[in-house]
Amino acid sequence: MLYKSNFLEKNPSENNPFLVEMPQKYSSILKHAKKINNSYFGTIYEDDLTKELLIFKEFPTIDEQETDFNIRLLYTTSEQPKDLKKLETTNTNKAVLYSYNNIDYGVFIKELPQVNVIEIEVSIDKYRTARNDWNTTIKTRTNEEVESLIFKNNNYSKFSIPNPYMYFYKKSLDAKNIKHLPYSYSLKNDSLFQTTQSIEFYIKQNNVNLATVSDSDLFWKAMNNGNDSLISSLNFLGPKAEQLKINLLKKTNIDSVFDITKLIDYFIIKNIFTSGCNEILHFVLNKKTRLLEPFYVDSNCLGEMAKIVKAPKLKTSSFLKGYIRAIDSVSKDFLAISNKDAYKKELALINSYYPNKIYNYNTLLVNQNLLINSLFFYSIISAEFISLTDGNLKLSLHNVSDFPIEIKGLNYKKSKRISTLSPFQELLMGQKKIIDIPLPRSFENLFVHKKSKTTGFKLSKDIYDLKVVFSFIGLDSIHRVSIAPYIASEVKKDDLFRTSPTIKLNKDLVIDQKKKEITFLDSIIIDTPLIIPPGYILKAKSGTKINILDGGKIISNSPLKFIGTKKSPVEIYSSDKKGQGILVLADKRNSYLKYVSIKYLTNPSHGNWTVTGAITFYESPVKLEYVSISNNRSEDALNIVRTNFFMSYCTLKNTKSDAFDGDFVEGIVKDSNFINLGNDAIDVSGSDIKITNVTINKAGDKGLSAGENSKMTINNVTINNSEIGLAGKDLSIVEGKNLTIRNNKLAFTAFKKKPEFGPSHIKLTKVKLDSVETIHLIENKSSLHFNGKEATTLKNVKSKMYGVEFGKSSK
Repeated sequence: MLYKSNFLEKNPSENNPFLVEMPQKYSSILKHAKKINNSYFGTIYEDDLTKELLIFKEFPTIDEQETDFNIRLLYTTSEQPKDLKKLETTNTNKAVLYSYNNIDYGVFIKELPQVNVIEIEVSIDKYRTARNDWNTTIKTRTNEEVESLIFKNNNYSKFSIPNPYMYFYKKSLDAKNIKHLPYSYSLKNDSLFQTTQSIEFYIKQNNVNLATVSDSDLFWKAMNNGNDSLISSLNFLGPKAEQLKINLLKKTNIDSVFDITKLIDYFIIKNIFTSGCNEILHFVLNKKTRLLEPFYVDSNCLGEMAKIVKAPKLKTSSFLKGYIRAIDSVSKDFLAISNKDAYKKELALINSYYPNKIYNYNTLLVNQNLLINSLFFYSIISAEFISLTDGNLKLSLHNVSDFPIEIKGLNYKKSKRISTLSPFQELLMGQKKIIDIPLPRSFENLFVHKKSKTTGFKLSKDIYDLKVVFSFIGLDSIHRVSIAPYIASEVKKDDLFRTSPTIKLNKDLVIDQKKKEITFLDSIIIDTPLIIPPGYILKAKSGTKINILDGGKIISNSPLKFIGTKKSPVEIYSSDKKGQGILVLADKRNSYLKYVSIKYLTNPSHGNWTVTGAITFYESPVKLEYVSISNNRSEDALNIVRTNFFMSYCTLKNTKSDAFDGDFVEGIVKDSNFINLGNDAIDVSGSDIKITNVTINKAGDKGLSAGENSKMTINNVTINNSEIGLAGKDLSIVEGKNLTIRNNKLAFTAFKKKPEFGPSHIKLTKVKLDSVETIHLIENKSSLHFNGKEATTLKNVKSKMYGVEFGKSSK
């Protein structure tokens, strides 16, 4: 039965297209229900072993998703059919979000006991934004009477509180022919107890030998090393126990002592049905195979949800290979149970006396998913670049997983195989190895850089397109991992990042050890790499001229403090137009540039590494005032990465490609000009940026570009004579006002560029358009709202961009 009640007035909401579609078992309920109209809607859902109270809420706010409910359940049981019982409980589970018929639903789910429900009363317990104490009552009744299990009192010696997962757990063990102590139920002082046969009685009744692990640490160490202490760590019980121990001592490896297949099955089942707590291990001797098999006695965490699946303590090759295959084969069918009626009766018996002992299928499902995902926990291998010479790629590989893997080769991007190793390289758990991967002569042709109109492998840009291909030993499924563009610990010859700086030998630098300052002289020529160590401040004063020639670059591990004046700025330039720029790696220390002129620089590079910006600040906050960057010969004039920044009264002009590129930054651009640009004026990814009082003139591609989940806020921006005014991509949100776009080919576009992201949304007011060929190209699911109007959408906007009809290629 269903109920309907009005709690809150409806807030206008839009459907979230990224929500998971509601499962059919829940959506079928809504098909036959009246429209909720923002009220709460409840029902009891029953399916085999599951009985759930469901509460639906349309378009729930973030606060509403965390609503708590008081629940009062009136019920009877088959054990006491005439006694009306009461159970008071709460639901504090956060709502699960689903989409159905273009409506977002929050579904609150509360598992109920297997009893005959007469009535359920529900009221909101705590709601943080409610002005009043809202409440309602749900009245319903289940139609089918639930029968209890009829049990035999077997006078077993061990008594415990019944566990609703025990039946399912032992049936799963039975399916793998794993032995366990039998159990039943007993009434004692009007209370129900689960009774279990004693180990001693089981041995006597079945005439078997059992072994118990006395020292767990010693046992697993002996198992992995295969030494004699393995048998010594076991206590044997049963007929001729001492002779059995002597016989087992004669065997040379664990495969001849233990049934590895059943041991694997036991640990798989244990990980699904328990939270992974420590328990005493028991084994039984199989009379036919003469192997020790796992034997279940007891667990103190049966039916608990795990937080993590621990790596198996047994590390032998035969066990791990079989364990990996077993995890890979686990599916939902693994949790199927044949005799559901019998199980339901047992649950009804337990709930007659313990209504709070509720079977929850989702607990097992979560544990199963954790087990499956344990193969891919965090990372499996780390791959680090060492060198690329003469058609050979040298990598350092480290297996950080708990399982042995096999390195198969190298791919370009996801699926294009570049090289296959013969033979495959095995990497044991924890092992680190340097391997060489031969490359075909066509390798360099894979990497086409359309911005610079060149081909060839560039470490900083192209390394992430290379994937090491591997698999777990014993499995056919293929996996790929990216390569880091450096090796973390090895010091290479001529490595600018790991060799000691030589500033003491440079006569053009003044070093103040007391103040920890390094200052340029008034005029300096740099024609070799200048490496500034951490712990200092690199300073340039008014009138300083820094001429970077061919072979020169500045890599500073300390922040910059370049302070000029309007009449006498700091000048950084390359008179031969071959000098490289500046890379700042100041480890989150603040840099400050004021009245600085930067001209004719290209991006720093050395050997296989390169950065894209003529001026780059990496994880190094910076404030730029009255800074001019012009006539650079790099992909980005200014590149700021993973930090915050402030830019005001700056001018970026005559760039070869992008003017400002921000990656994962938070900052402000104000009172600045961008003039005559090869590509984008301002291009950000994964960033939060505010742009105020900015003029852009002659951007060869986009005036403003927000990508990869960026948030861009603009006010008083003018974009003139450019290809594209404003672009939103890949889950980015652009908002603002007072935007003027003149003489542009395309004013606005919003779309999904990369498959791992989603649509973009633009919302603007006070927009002025003048001489624009095409006002907008907005892809389905993306949106553009400007001046109170919503733009129409179309399919596959990306196919029209990047040099096809609008803009330039992104590579």
